[in-house]
Amino acid sequence: CLSLEHSGILFGDGSISHDLYLDTLLRPEKPVHNLPDGCFELVHRYHYSAAKAYQKKLRSAHLDIQDWRTQLNPSNQLFHELVELELRVLDEKETNTTEGRRKLGYAVTYGAIVQFQHEASHKFVTQTKNRAEQDRLAMQVSLINSGTEGSWWKVLPAEKVRTEGERVRYGDKVILENAKFGNSFLFVALGNALLFNNDAHPYIRLNPSVKARYEVNASAHTTAFQIRLIRKHQENRCHDCRDSLSSLLGMDVVTIYHREQDSVLCADDADGRGRVFWMPALIWKQRSGMAINGTMWRVLAECVDGGGACFEGDSPGVVIQHVASGLYLAQVEGRVELNPSLHRSKCLWSLRAHSTEGHGDSRRFASGDIVWLRHESRASEPAGGGASAVS
Repeated sequence: CLSLEHSGILFGDGSISHDLYLDTLLRPEKPVHNLPDGCFELVHRYHYSAAKAYQKKLRSAHLDIQDWRTQLNPSNQLFHELVELELRVLDEKETNTTEGRRKLGYAVTYGAIVQFQHEASHKFVTQTKNRAEQDRLAMQVSLINSGTEGSWWKVLPAEKVRTEGERVRYGDKVILENAKFGNSFLFVALGNALLFNNDAHPYIRLNPSVKARYEVNASAHTTAFQIRLIRKHQENRCHDCRDSLSSLLGMDVVTIYHREQDSVLCADDADGRGRVFWMPALIWKQRSGMAINGTMWRVLAECVDGGGACFEGDSPGVVIQHVASGLYLAQVEGRVELNPSLHRSKCLWSLRAHSTEGHGDSRRFASGDIVWLRHESRASEPAGGGASAVS
């Protein structure tokens, strides 16, 4: 989620504090400093009635969820009640998972209730019953394992050009209202920053690209967010590709691996130069953060935004976008670099199968396939000088 008014990215700390915060960037057009912590998976509303009844029963009996079996006699009536409730919780989790798979690919409409699952920690953005740390009139928003009813968020339009029932489009301004607690919205507390870049802190050090960090809480005030697409579900495929879920489609995010050099295609635009280079695969596997962000590329079709378009055989008219910076892979005066403008003569590439033996020209590209990445204006010279595997 990107807060439009404040040019900041919503992040979550799923390992230490479990807090949600917003980092304002010195240069918003530059790559995000820690993309995995800023990615959230949009899922349907889970049910928590069985889990709620189970936890209520444990609290009333003053028992701990971890060791209640050792504290009770198996012949005790309470023991059997807890076992039955525990089985209901497991069934509820399985139902949530099954229903989640079934609803993959369905369009989200305004007025729908959804949940946001943190990609790095797999925890859910949840409003709790505790007061926020900075704004004492607001409630705390944290990352919670498995989620609760406080994880339900209603998607509302921030502008009058959209109404409830319409599909949510990427780039729309949205307001997130908590469906459990009335008149409570996801809000960025800009009145007092948690930390500025030049502040000394005992255990937190902000990235040089971050200007300040602000608390995210649940308040009666609203903040308009923009939902940006980072990665689509693998199950969300076009009708022609239902038989091959691993097929490469438009809007897919890939890593381009050079088989002969054992390296991955990486880009860095932190200094504004748009440098593109091959990073050794061994270094890539050992690093995290910006090293991973720089190797993520989105494959787009030329004519439309590319969502659902199949790439097969010899696919001309392909645009490759750097996910972290939003810039495009281009060839300018013989150099491969990142370019902010989508020029047809510079940014068009084609994917050519390294071998079509046994498949024919209609073979769809899939994860791990070996392809030639060829610039359209210089068809005789593949980028990087060799075949690359798309993963």
